[in-house]
Amino acid sequence: MMKVIGIDVSKLHLDLALLDQDGKVLQEAHISNKASCLRKLLRSWIKGQCSGARMLVCLEPTGPYSFEAIKTMLAMGVPVWLAHPADIKNSLGMTRGKSDQVDARRIAQYALRFGDKARFLDETFLHLQELKDRWPRVTSSCARRQVPYATRRSAQSHARARQSVLQAMQR
Repeated sequence: MMKVIGIDVSKLHLDLALLDQDGKVLQEAHISNKASCLRKLLRSWIKGQCSGARMLVCLEPTGPYSFEAIKTMLAMGVPVWLAHPADIKNSLGMTRGKSDQVDARRIAQYALRFGDKARFLDETFLHLQELKDRWPRVTSSCARRQVPYATRRSAQSHARARQSVLQAMQR
């Protein structure tokens, strides 16, 4: 038996929809976008509605707003799939009405329909996100310390060393 959870992520809230394998909505929730709230809800669903079932959680990437939720779910061992928003929109055709709860249902329906194409996240995703978030701080720190100058000098010395090796090889 398969259960699918669709999550619509915003800065302050998460809207979740839990569907069974037939597409029937079992539960919906609107919670604060905090790790503790998500952990509590998922634990209750895993013990209740999802007990003994395979689970798939699908959400759209929303940058820093979805990072904490992804981190929490990966720590819990829940399979997480980041689906491209355009794929979700195109798969459902023309739809009317838009709200966060409706979006959560649509994301869950998409995951149910295309779950076989899911590419699950792992710890590597978290590490890459952290590096990506650190990059601006690293580059600004390097600029303040004039690292490009030092790099240019080391590149020049590397070129000289390379040239001397090539000359030695010609002898």
